[in-house]
Amino acid sequence: MRTALAYFVTPHGFGHAARACAVIEALAAHLDGLRVELFTSTPQWFFEESLSISFGYHPCACDVGLVQATSLEEDLGATARRLQGEIPYAEKVIDELAGAVTALGCQGVACDVSALGVAVAARAGLPSVVVENFTWDWIYSAYGDSHPEFARAARFITEVLRGVSRRVQTEPMCVIEPLAVQVPPVWRPPRRPAEDTRQRLGVCSGQRLVLLTMGGIPWRWDGVGRLRAHPEAVFVVPGGTGAERRNGNLVLLPHRTGFYHPDLVRAADVVVGKLGYSTLAEVVGMGKPFAYVPRPTFPESPVLEAYLRQRGACRAIPPHRLAALEWVEEVVALADPAGAPAAPANGAGAVARVLLETFFDHRK
Repeated sequence: MRTALAYFVTPHGFGHAARACAVIEALAAHLDGLRVELFTSTPQWFFEESLSISFGYHPCACDVGLVQATSLEEDLGATARRLQGEIPYAEKVIDELAGAVTALGCQGVACDVSALGVAVAARAGLPSVVVENFTWDWIYSAYGDSHPEFARAARFITEVLRGVSRRVQTEPMCVIEPLAVQVPPVWRPPRRPAEDTRQRLGVCSGQRLVLLTMGGIPWRWDGVGRLRAHPEAVFVVPGGTGAERRNGNLVLLPHRTGFYHPDLVRAADVVVGKLGYSTLAEVVGMGKPFAYVPRPTFPESPVLEAYLRQRGACRAIPPHRLAALEWVEEVVALADPAGAPAAPANGAGAVARVLLETFFDHRK
């Protein structure tokens, strides 16, 4: 019998897609011939670079999430308008998606946060599993007092999630659900030795490699050329240009870099960037110092920050200091931590076991 799984992935940044890919790869290690049908608006190329198995890609606006004004700022007004138009889910949309997952022979529906996938699974008569460290109803509830559309959407999503078959929470969890399975952080493992990546980037002996990353949402790096005044480090900036450019110790890469992002993290001496789930999981999992930019208006951010401070060498950089590049000396110094805590196990395998038990009821 064909082994197929539908996976609905929230398109808010790349962190949810990265977590889903790590889980899919772990699941594929147990199931020969697994095919995953992806329902998301995260770019297809991200999955092409992350997955070793065949998959189907079905463009789907499976979540509103939060509309971003910039990588660090949410546009609540625009988000409220989209919520008004898209929640509750249109019955026609649920019917069409349920018909699609049935026609594709899917035996279950996995969801990274997306409640739409739970509704589709229920309509198709299939089991569902939500993988999360937060859900959108919890996020929206934080804005409900000032924006009624957020409160209404939160109530709707909470009700939909009551129909999920199983729930898996990955550390660090924003709200612990007593009936959920809790697992360590999930990240995509690197593929190349650090030295290979450093050679490709032109890092010389004695130089530090500083990786600047803002996740899957574009960020304008004004004045980044001033980093050339610090030859003690090579600065690698994914998303910093439309095409790869090198100028001395500054390496600007396009949004689709040509490098597997976990390989860049493995090769780095220190990571600088937005405090998001996938970056946090990677730096903690690989024991890398992290100079992070918190997002004080995003409810998840304090949870991630508290977890990071317990687990690794880190330092907060306010957004205005990041933009002004007022952090270089302290960040390069952070690359010499006095012993990093032991890294947690990768939770991808534990999530995969839940999916096996729920959808396929066997193991390789």
